[in-house]
Amino acid sequence: MKNLIYFLVFALAVFTFSSCEQAPVITPEPTPTTGSLSFTIECSDGPVADAEIALSTDEPGSQDIVYLATKTTDREGAVTFSELEPGAYYWFIKFKNSQEFVDMGLGSYEIEAGDKMGGPVFIGRNCN
Repeated sequence: MKNLIYFLVFALAVFTFSSCEQAPVITPEPTPTTGSLSFTIECSDGPVADAEIALSTDEPGSQDIVYLATKTTDREGAVTFSELEPGAYYWFIKFKNSQEFVDMGLGSYEIEAGDKMGGPVFIGRNCN
């Protein structure tokens, strides 16, 4: 009889604890360490497709500018540079007929971790 009581207490304890619902584990989102920069290049006659955009940390007018990345705009004139370390970035453009990148005074951006910067950029008339 004593063994039966121990068995029933043990079975009740196992049943009680096994039916407890555990709280879900919530993993926090990692803190971003980089940012991104997106442009849509536009002229008076529409988006500028196939323009090359170069990104640099060297200021315009510097000698021997080093381009960190170069991308080509899509047919909508859009281009995105991702996973940029925090810092100042300058961008340059080269059209189809250009031999070199041109500083068009398009600007610079100060990127901080988690930033998603940029937007539409109007660069002139009849660019295509």
